[in-house]
Amino acid sequence: MDPRLKQIWDYGHGINFGVTEDDLEKLIIIDSDAKSMVASWQHIMGILPDSELGPKTEDSLTVERCGHPDHRAAGRRTFNDECKRDVRFSYDDRRRPSNFSREQADSMIANVVAANAAMGAPMEQVDIGDDELIRFSWDPNLGGGSVIGLAQLTNGSCSSRGRSALFCKINPSYARAGLGQMSKLAAHEFAHCYGFEHTRGGVMSPTIEGGGFDGWTTNDPSTEQWVGWYGGKPWGQPDPPPVTPPVTPDPELTIEVRSGAVAIGVDGKFMGIFIPEIKSGSLVALKKWEGV
Repeated sequence: MDPRLKQIWDYGHGINFGVTEDDLEKLIIIDSDAKSMVASWQHIMGILPDSELGPKTEDSLTVERCGHPDHRAAGRRTFNDECKRDVRFSYDDRRRPSNFSREQADSMIANVVAANAAMGAPMEQVDIGDDELIRFSWDPNLGGGSVIGLAQLTNGSCSSRGRSALFCKINPSYARAGLGQMSKLAAHEFAHCYGFEHTRGGVMSPTIEGGGFDGWTTNDPSTEQWVGWYGGKPWGQPDPPPVTPPVTPDPELTIEVRSGAVAIGVDGKFMGIFIPEIKSGSLVALKKWEGV
């Protein structure tokens, strides 16, 4: 068995082609199924797909990345309409590395909670063992040093009250990446629990991309799915401005009395001379005076 093809298969890149583990025993790189698997791996890893296990593709097999399979069901919208507003999670701080402070960890979690809430998926942090649906923790044993995070979907049921149904784990060794990267990694693993799979680019890329964490932005490949499932709006997108009716200014009226007659102008335009008609001491009309 080619160990490179086995790794690609383990990450789900044979599922769309019907390749079983038994098939791997006799599969070689020149076979069409093997080439399809390699091209699928290259696509999601941001490599121009040529179906060949060249140096760049071989190097991509060793990079730090999420351990969740790329093409295998995540939670499939684990938290549905009936219970999505009670997504309780706990945080286990016991294996947090010393180079990532408790304050940074709190900020990391707050960033994820705020970003998901903006997408219409609020979360509530509870104590460990307090009927949480997701248990979030640090774990150095994720199946190799290249695995920086892993979502373990043990049963994927929103109705699993009374025990942790889902687990998000992040590797303490990755804390060197800083708060922005760790926030992105935590959001990535939590999103697997919500039912999201890997995408090419964005927060759900299997390799955590550089830069800070801006939440689920308008150009993230997963944002449309968030909005469709939970009805929120992309992080940082401003609310539409309020609609106000146009204001028509009052006309500027000028009045000048000339020997019992009234000269009237509107907005600087002369409108004419008017003769007042008075009855019983009250003005009842203004009749325009026409010259002769």
